Amino acid sequence: MMLQQIVKYINLILLILLISIFTMFLVINFNPYLLNNFFEVKDIRINGTEKTNPDELRQILTPNLNNLISFDKDHAKSLLEQVGWVKRANIKKIYPNTLIINIIETDPFAIYYDNQNNYLIDIDGQIISSNPDINVYKNLLIVRGEEAKTKLNEIIKEINIYFPDVRNRINELEFIEKRRWNLFLSGNLLIKLPDTEIKESLNNLKKLFEDKQVLESNIIEVDLRIKGRAVIKVDGEQVRFGLEEV
Repeated sequence: MMLQQIVKYINLILLILLISIFTMFLVINFNPYLLNNFFEVKDIRINGTEKTNPDELRQILTPNLNNLISFDKDHAKSLLEQVGWVKRANIKKIYPNTLIINIIETDPFAIYYDNQNNYLIDIDGQIISSNPDINVYKNLLIVRGEEAKTKLNEIIKEINIYFPDVRNRINELEFIEKRRWNLFLSGNLLIKLPDTEIKESLNNLKKLFEDKQVLESNIIEVDLRIKGRAVIKVDGEQVRFGLEEV
């Protein structure tokens, strides 16, 4: 008898649940605005914006907001990460009415000069802003040359791996003819790297610095473009030798 009553109650609950779901479906189907109103985004919380204007981010999101259910997080993330200082955006839905957006901002790494314009860029070469105040960022690395900003991350990685001690001495990087780099170091020292085999060239440069005390000498240029050789310019003169002679 007890078991029959339990089954009866369970069936009744299931029936009520099915009726409720069906009723809700009909209401939403014929009155879709009710769903939109119930899940309307009423609160957008933005965290992590020190350099980015949060109102600018809200304006970007607003045209794409309908309700929380249909809100496309991936599309919104893509839009937000196109904003200059925004490196990454993480978006979380909190039902029924809240969006939480956590922003990770990028760090300025260099000033990129392109013809008459200059840009503040990060280490990946992504543009943060156009024509920044040079006085504010005067201690940043200078980068020049067509397509230089797209190759910046690659050369910095190579330097950090094979000759990290020279990194803080570089004042300027110039990408020559879209194929190789010139490094301008403190003390007006110019390093000419080859088109390929950067690893070998940086290892050779490191050996030169250690054995010849380049920074403490009157050397003004080291040309490593010819494999296995270095051309060193000293006060207008050139000294050629094989790297195995160093």
